[in-house]
Amino acid sequence: MIQLPTKPVIKEKSSTFLPELMMLVGARKIGKTTDFVSSIPECLIIDTEYGTKFIDKPIMSVDISSYPNFIGLVKALKEAKEKEQKKPYKVIVIDSATEFVDQIENYVAKSNGEATAADVPYNKGREQVQATFKKCLNILRQYANTIILVCHIKVNKNDSGDLVNTDVQLYSKSLVSIVSGVCDSTGKIYRNKEGELMISFESDGDLIGSRIPNLKQKTLPAKWQEFNRNRKQK
Repeated sequence: MIQLPTKPVIKEKSSTFLPELMMLVGARKIGKTTDFVSSIPECLIIDTEYGTKFIDKPIMSVDISSYPNFIGLVKALKEAKEKEQKKPYKVIVIDSATEFVDQIENYVAKSNGEATAADVPYNKGREQVQATFKKCLNILRQYANTIILVCHIKVNKNDSGDLVNTDVQLYSKSLVSIVSGVCDSTGKIYRNKEGELMISFESDGDLIGSRIPNLKQKTLPAKWQEFNRNRKQK
């Protein structure tokens, strides 16, 4: 039975220092995988673009080329959790979520006998893609403390070559909004003028930002140990 509050109280402050679900957006081929993702210990990389072959250090990764492959991975994760009686990984990274959603879209289209999910009548295909992707995220959260979605962005410029805006490539703008809404952190990964790879959680009033106290309004070097270092400073 739900007990209704009768007076205002101060809630206990969150003790969470690492994101539970984070979306990381950035341009292609700037080092998202080779520099940042490779720095995360006890991490399983779900590699949908075969980018891990360019990492020159020991990693744990599995290549996923289709949604049915992902279902097989979930079965293996479930067996590992049951055997060890704990989550098998600290972090799971979908790299990239951009390609993974495309795999889901292809699966939905074929399941409905259409060329694309958009061809499924009454917008049912798009709804199935979004619902399936959200379901996948919920499933993965059973097997790691942190889930990271690596997403590409498309840079749009005007005729003069000036930057107009950037679009996150994640099937549709509505799915981007849905996912960013459930993420506790969305960071922009980029290279600064010195060529250093950085992650910004400084709010842009739209997509970028974090609810995690030690990440909120921060810009950090794109190394996982920086997340813990920033935690210790708190």
